[in-house]
Amino acid sequence: MMIDQLWRSIQKPDTPTEFWDKATTPLLPSVWLPVPGMIWVSYVYAAGRDFRKLADGAYIAKPWAKLEYHPGRSEPEVVVLSNKLEQAAIQGVRPLKPDEVEIYQQYAAITEKILANEPAIVASLPNLIRNYYRLWRNCNGVIAYQVKPYHSDFFKWLDEY
Repeated sequence: MMIDQLWRSIQKPDTPTEFWDKATTPLLPSVWLPVPGMIWVSYVYAAGRDFRKLADGAYIAKPWAKLEYHPGRSEPEVVVLSNKLEQAAIQGVRPLKPDEVEIYQQYAAITEKILANEPAIVASLPNLIRNYYRLWRNCNGVIAYQVKPYHSDFFKWLDEY
């Protein structure tokens, strides 16, 4: 995949004790509320670990690419945002609780329908969608903060109710 090639070419911080891995956000809607033919976006960023300095968190880099999932296309369009990692902040980490694991599993079960651009499916599951993205945002606040400006209507909807 092109993302793997890009990852190898991304300029990473020159620190011998940090280990960086690429990561992606969940699918985020290009517009909200869902409409037929809309694009779903996943951002590619990096999480860094340095066990000598940081045991209960990860360094989070700003997104360096995004994947745009267009209706009718089998592969996402890759949009490069940067050719080097730029650290955004440190994100604390914790184990998920059993009910949180269940929310992640329920959401994973509908991901293909989301990519199939079935707005009726998304609109019919507002509680699952809201619960999942609220949980994701709470556990991944640093990267959520980085992408929020590009999906402001969606994040505003998450905060309603």
